[in-house]
Amino acid sequence: MIQDLTIVLYSSTKGHFGFKNSYQFTIDSLMENLGDDFFSLAKYCNVKRENGDRKVFSEMEVYFGKRGFIINQTFGDWSHNNTSHAKEYYKDMLSIFGKFYQKQFTLAVEDDWIFKTGEDENLSNKINEAILFLKTNNAPLCVRINSEPERRTNGATRINKSIYRQDESFTPYGSTFTFQPTIVRTRDWWHSLRIINNNLHLLDSVHCEILSGQVFKQFSDDQSPFYFFDPELVWCEHIGEKEKLEKLNENNIN
Repeated sequence: MIQDLTIVLYSSTKGHFGFKNSYQFTIDSLMENLGDDFFSLAKYCNVKRENGDRKVFSEMEVYFGKRGFIINQTFGDWSHNNTSHAKEYYKDMLSIFGKFYQKQFTLAVEDDWIFKTGEDENLSNKINEAILFLKTNNAPLCVRINSEPERRTNGATRINKSIYRQDESFTPYGSTFTFQPTIVRTRDWWHSLRIINNNLHLLDSVHCEILSGQVFKQFSDDQSPFYFFDPELVWCEHIGEKEKLEKLNENNIN
């Protein structure tokens, strides 16, 4: 079942808070949690480059290549302080998904997450459960791995032992899509990205995740088609913060 999955990682030469290696902690976490499955799965990485970042890109190219990733290189100028970041991000997502849109399912991951599981739990097994769930239910669009601060289930309905449905009351914006690590039907999300890329001007007035949810919902008859794993069984930690990256790099040196 997990062999129906493709992993896609989004990264850039810009890094986070001066650290250029957050992606290494993310990949290490995936390798640790997936074991042998990591090496047997198809894996893609989109690396966004700024001018003058050839050395950083070359290091990333070697790192990802050794771990079996197919690299898609894109170029652009963007800032985290305005909508150029979201607009360039959507361009990158469409570019990389265009390489494998015929695949069934994708685990989409940004380069600043690490994965955690409860006692006696296994990430590969949970991914298998999510794929089976999506295969046997047409209305759900995705199964998300919630971040540590959102390890809550109020505003959600338990569907089975591992998965919750995000209800309209889960956020002030209703049932939403987010860029936390998420398992999607590849073709559905690819078509959503095509629509969004034809309407990037909307990002000037709508938050990127809200826009994603509004467009993605059009591929389901369910008004709340976004699901997530029981956060006591599997969750993720966001490491794209200065203090966390400082600590991770200190521990890496020691």
